[in-house]
Amino acid sequence: LNISRDRLNSSLLYDFPTVLDPKMKSILYDMIYCRYSEVAKNLYIKGKLLEFFALLQIQMENKIALTTTTVVSKIERQRMMEAKDIILANLLFPPTIVELARLLGTNACYLKQNFKLVFGSTIYGYIKQVKMERARKLLMQKNNINEVARVIGYKHANHFSAAFKKHFGISTKTMRKNI
Repeated sequence: LNISRDRLNSSLLYDFPTVLDPKMKSILYDMIYCRYSEVAKNLYIKGKLLEFFALLQIQMENKIALTTTTVVSKIERQRMMEAKDIILANLLFPPTIVELARLLGTNACYLKQNFKLVFGSTIYGYIKQVKMERARKLLMQKNNINEVARVIGYKHANHFSAAFKKHFGISTKTMRKNI
């Protein structure tokens, strides 16, 4: 699970890859850094695993519902992969949805719809997820919170800390203590 968490992929558990959402990542983090005594730790981890698998099952059911109702063509899927590449290449200053659609030769409505179908997230949700995951990795390397905030595009560390806590369910200070 730890390897899958780092790859943002749980293909070890299911036939097709799935993106771990922030709640799932938080559960995995809680299990890895659990500080309870042996008996309590065992019960805590079992409970967290049930919570994790419940969220994973819900996500799988939603993906199955999407794939049975809407099919994205191979060309559109490639276009969405290009959109993702453009976003990742310009993460600090990503293009607007209209600019991105123009770069891809489509319109904003189709871009938003197909991006969500392919990646299971809105464009802005995906950008935030990638930024927060980078921030988490930087914080785990014991980088300064102010520096991490600046690197991922926040002007103020307190805004970054609030967004981090909202995203992962754990404060930057608590996370740094557990490293």
